[in-house]
Amino acid sequence: MASSYVADKDQNDDCNDDSISASESPPPRKKAKRLCRFQSSWVDEFSWCQKVPGNIFQAHCRVCTRKFSIAHGGKNDLTVHGKSDVHLKNVAAAKSSSVAAFFVRSIPTGLDKQVFW
Repeated sequence: MASSYVADKDQNDDCNDDSISASESPPPRKKAKRLCRFQSSWVDEFSWCQKVPGNIFQAHCRVCTRKFSIAHGGKNDLTVHGKSDVHLKNVAAAKSSSVAAFFVRSIPTGLDKQVFW
């Protein structure tokens, strides 16, 4: 039993070799990633989105009144936001009731000629 432990220990000693120094070869530099910019053609496909003035790496959702980053995912970020639960609930709420309809007073027919005091 003791001999197998020694053999395993000898194999691990190869990993701890001090002859190779980390300072001899620097780690390779990461390639700079290009960020996605807002494309005006996306507005045709996603009618609820618009460009954020002063920030080409963000989009604004008019339904949710939120800004979100599109820098890393681009069009996919718009697709993900459009399928999100929050966005879908806001779209349903916008379709079911209109703020303008709430404030407009309808006059019943036949009573439009009468004066109300």
